[in-house]
Amino acid sequence: MLTGAEIINEVLGDLEINQRQFALSIGLSSQRIQDLVSGKTKKVSFEVATAIVNRYKQYNIDWLRNGVGEKLSTSKRNEVVAESIPEYNLSKNKYLPSESKEDYEKALKAGLRLIPEVDFVFSAGKKELIEGDGSNVRGFWYLPNSKDSEVVARMAGTSMLPTFPPGCKMAFKRFGYDVFQPNSIPFGNAFGIIVEDKVTGEWHGHVKVLRRYKDADLSKKFWIAQSLNPDFDDFDIEIAQVRGLFIIKEHIIQDVLL
Repeated sequence: MLTGAEIINEVLGDLEINQRQFALSIGLSSQRIQDLVSGKTKKVSFEVATAIVNRYKQYNIDWLRNGVGEKLSTSKRNEVVAESIPEYNLSKNKYLPSESKEDYEKALKAGLRLIPEVDFVFSAGKKELIEGDGSNVRGFWYLPNSKDSEVVARMAGTSMLPTFPPGCKMAFKRFGYDVFQPNSIPFGNAFGIIVEDKVTGEWHGHVKVLRRYKDADLSKKFWIAQSLNPDFDDFDIEIAQVRGLFIIKEHIIQDVLL
């Protein structure tokens, strides 16, 4: 069985890129990759493995997670094979609870790309969007119009009304950006932002439209977080405290079981 360091080093060798380039390509921090390569983090987490296969689809996620089996994936998980499952209408969103293991395996064999829904409400939290062991995965979505989405999470609060009501579900894709050029992101879009509180160390999740400061000095340190509901004031997000940035790919409005 390979260690996390051996797995990542082998991937870096295959791709012929360095740690920083690799981290940027999969939308994770360089520190996350460095911790794996140095051995500080012993195992490739569910989140890291998912980020890798979403960008580099040739890798087998089980090999990335456990270091056993075939390194390269032989299945076409990211292709929709409609003829394999004629009983499903593949033009519609479908939800599969995590306990439905038989249906889950059937969907994977059919070639459906399933997106995990996590038990994370975008308002506050003291955890990553996807826990390292995948323990907060509630179920999986098949979203035909969100081919590159990575995770589904819920909205809380009324600050983003009327577009994103409380309890609505959104499909997100991790957005990689250069920490040295934080103003290269597409401002004016709605993002899921995870921020670490300097005092408590807690991680807080926000869904906001991000705006840029016109002042050059302020723009290097802060993003402006704007609500859609006019009853809520704008506030600053300190860029150095951002621990995750996700762009919203789809507002899920249909809940149909597979």
